[in-house]
Amino acid sequence: MSAANIRRFTQADLASYARIVRLSRGPGARYTAADAKDYLGQPNLRPLRDCFIISEKGKAVGYGLVVPELSIGRAVIEWGVAPSRERVELGEALLARSLSHAKSLGAKAAHLSAQGHDREAAYLYKKLGFTHVKSQWQMRLDVKRWKAPVKAKQTEMEVRQLQPGEEPLVTTIQNRAFGGSWGFAPNVPTELHYRLRMRGSKVQDALILESKGAPAAYCWTRVNKGKDGAVGIIWMIGVDPAYRGQGLGRAMLDASIADLKRRGATAVELTVYADNTPAVELYKAVGFTRIYDIDWWEKGL
Repeated sequence: MSAANIRRFTQADLASYARIVRLSRGPGARYTAADAKDYLGQPNLRPLRDCFIISEKGKAVGYGLVVPELSIGRAVIEWGVAPSRERVELGEALLARSLSHAKSLGAKAAHLSAQGHDREAAYLYKKLGFTHVKSQWQMRLDVKRWKAPVKAKQTEMEVRQLQPGEEPLVTTIQNRAFGGSWGFAPNVPTELHYRLRMRGSKVQDALILESKGAPAAYCWTRVNKGKDGAVGIIWMIGVDPAYRGQGLGRAMLDASIADLKRRGATAVELTVYADNTPAVELYKAVGFTRIYDIDWWEKGL
């Protein structure tokens, strides 16, 4: 590997960071400096402290971002390197620096991910002492093949859009639904408040399902428009444990797909842990199919 320099991120690196994200995501990826500023401005991120840039010959070629989730004892490392024959070597240097930083913040473990077909990343993670611990499936639904449920004449369920100031409804249900699950860090309303107002998002992109007037389930979605059309993304979906077993998960999912279709989506994608059998079976029943895997790796610090 030629001489490389690792330094802390500065605001002047936004355009370089965005370029590396685009390149690492592959041909056709869209990600601007404005998107980077929006993303890195989230309340739980401190890029000036926790992000590193690696350069060669004065040009930024990679980044490593440490996302502390100390409430559950971990740090998630996000990283990317512009495609090159030295990707593994550059990535190793970046991740070594990121791991050292995560440990200095007090994290007991580091987690990172890669698509299942990324053999270079898997090789690198094993070399650095990471162990594969979890897998997710990215699943996709062709909206044309989705059959909208027949609406009952009388129902005690109502689905409505979230309104400004109601962010605690979503975080409360989500924390109840996923508290104690692997890799889940409790959410706080201020974080969701910000994310629902990021570029391309609005508060009404989140839906609330009420059962007998009480909030029982939620879903947060987004529509990404690209050269291949509009794809609906289901970021988060869950049912309050007190209301499980009543078919609310299917009702919330169908309502979300219908809303995304209304907003122009021709396909819908979501991510689910492969060992979450009830969720996987629900998505299959609706018509989702597995398109690729995301592997999660862990290293104790």
